[in-house]
Amino acid sequence: MTYRTAHKKSQKTLQDILHGQDLLHVGAQTLVQDAARQMAARNVSAVVIMEEGALRGIFTERDALRRWWPPVLIRPAPPSRR
Repeated sequence: MTYRTAHKKSQKTLQDILHGQDLLHVGAQTLVQDAARQMAARNVSAVVIMEEGALRGIFTERDALRRWWPPVLIRPAPPSRR
């Protein structure tokens, strides 16, 4: 790949990348587990949160793991026994 080709690819806009794709969006009152199911079904890592036609936020996989996932499942692993 030449510098010119690489530079041209780096000049794409978000519109170029998202053209023809529907963004996954949910309402602010959507249950976290329902949003997570929709994200998994669409194979996306984030969902846009809309309320009264306005953007209210973005919920990501990271949000799910840090704020919602049961803490017992993400506690540190016990020390290894060698």
